Order: sequence, then structure tokens, then C-alpha cells
Amino acid sequence: MWPREATVFTCMDDVVAPPTHRRTVPEAAHDVLGLTFHGDDSKADEGACTSVTAADMLWLLRYDPRPHLRQLKCPVLALGGAKDLQTPPTNLAGVRECLTENPAAVVKEFATCNHLFQTAATGAVSEYSTISETMQPEVMETIAQWILGTDVSLGLGATPEP
Repeated sequence: MWPREATVFTCMDDVVAPPTHRRTVPEAAHDVLGLTFHGDDSKADEGACTSVTAADMLWLLRYDPRPHLRQLKCPVLALGGAKDLQTPPTNLAGVRECLTENPAAVVKEFATCNHLFQTAATGAVSEYSTISETMQPEVMETIAQWILGTDVSLGLGATPEP
């Protein structure tokens, strides 16, 4: 199974439980799953719970990309934020491990970025709307330099050092 934060699976089990049991969702996992709660935390936002338990989301949480990543021979740019609570940095480490045999792969983590590549204090989903920055300039520069320096002809090529 693809590495995930333990709270995600614990929380998923609790979210798919009947509404009367949703109080067991660990508070620390609310932001990880994008759940919002009203008042005394006993009434979950039904829209958020529905989206988190949708078939495509459950498939995504169970999907193991490692076999596919190991087969890639084309240029790959994999970026992540150290403060990303939705796709934890442990996932980026797994991507890096899978791409070690691909000379055209670049994997980079940005220490101060959240899931949206914004400079963030905590990385919480609730923080997204309070940040005026659309995307950290260093991330945009990394993407631009990778695109400009990557030979994508025939799916092969060298990539610049970020």
C-alpha cells in the first residue's frame, strides 16, 4: 500500500460511519480530509463527508502508483510541499525512491509550501483562503526552468538541476 499518514485511514473509517459516530474523527485529521464542522463538532458538513467518501476519492486513497512510477522513462517533474497535509511529504519520498532509475526525473520538496504551493504557516486546508499568494515564486521558477530545459522529443531527454 502507498504510504499514507495514519490519521487519514483512521479518519476515513470514521467518516464512512453513520453520522452519529462522526465525532470520532480525530480533530487533527479535519484539515487533512478537508472536513469542516459546525458548532460543537457533532454535526459534520455533509458535503465534505460525501466528497471524501465518493468512489473516486476512495479509489485514489487506495491506489498504489509505485509500479507505474518505476516504469516511467520520460522526463518527470515531481514537486511537493513539506507543509502539505493532503499529500504528505512521505509520498514525495516514495516517488523519489521509485524514480531513482530514471535519469530524466526531478523530485523536489519546498520547505514552506502547502498543497497549493503557497507559502504557509501550518499547511492546514483552512489556511488556504487566508494566503494572498497564488503560488510561491520559487515553485513557478522551478517549473518554468524544468519545461525550458527538458527535451521531450521521443519521451526522452535530460532535465536541468533545480
